[in-house]
Amino acid sequence: MISRRRSRKEKNRRILLVDDNRAIHADYRKIIGSVGDSAAQNKFDELEQDLFGGSSTLVDLPSYEVDSAYQGEQALEMVQQAYREMRPYAMAFVDMRMPPGWDGLETISRVWKVCPELQIVVCTAHSDYSWRELVTKLGLTDSLLFLKKPFDSVEVRQLALAMTEKWNLATALERTLSRLDSSLGSYKATLGKPTTPATLATPTKPAKPATPAKPDQDLSAVREQLADAQKTIGRVLSSVRKRNVSSS
Repeated sequence: MISRRRSRKEKNRRILLVDDNRAIHADYRKIIGSVGDSAAQNKFDELEQDLFGGSSTLVDLPSYEVDSAYQGEQALEMVQQAYREMRPYAMAFVDMRMPPGWDGLETISRVWKVCPELQIVVCTAHSDYSWRELVTKLGLTDSLLFLKKPFDSVEVRQLALAMTEKWNLATALERTLSRLDSSLGSYKATLGKPTTPATLATPTKPAKPATPAKPDQDLSAVREQLADAQKTIGRVLSSVRKRNVSSS
């Protein structure tokens, strides 16, 4: 008998592929799949459990919405369009060399001016820029990771999951902080209201000012999720570093 799957809340799993090589796009799609591919795999896993038994809890594979851009200029247009439609990309895999147009560094620089929260993984077989040059151009950031070609399929899946999850957690944290800030402003405004003489003549029990519903719990939960995401990204980076050392 198949046990019930753990459900996932709908999250932003939009990924943009930026590479001038169409074959690379096909490789990415085979590795991370898409909404239809992941749904089909989940159905296959369910059928396999039904046929061969077992009661282990199944976890649905993430379903990604994958789009392709073959030049940096096209990538910028797609990011702008997604931003206008309020359907931003959570992350992008970006190649460093994309003749005859912008290279990866120029593409990332321009894209981040439109969507600075976009998480990016640079996939390249070449070292066109030193670390100092990258930091000078893009600044110190934790939203940029590197993956050497030829890449390992497991690393690509890990990075896709970790970076999209990081985008969603950062967005959730920003919303929570904004909600808390708004509630704090309302609370301060309530405390700042002057007391009228009529109120002094007939003392009544003051009504409690509106407070946010369990803000500390909400913030703690988001912080715990963010810490889990950071641990996941740390494990991904560790495996990538080990692979790069062994291949060098």
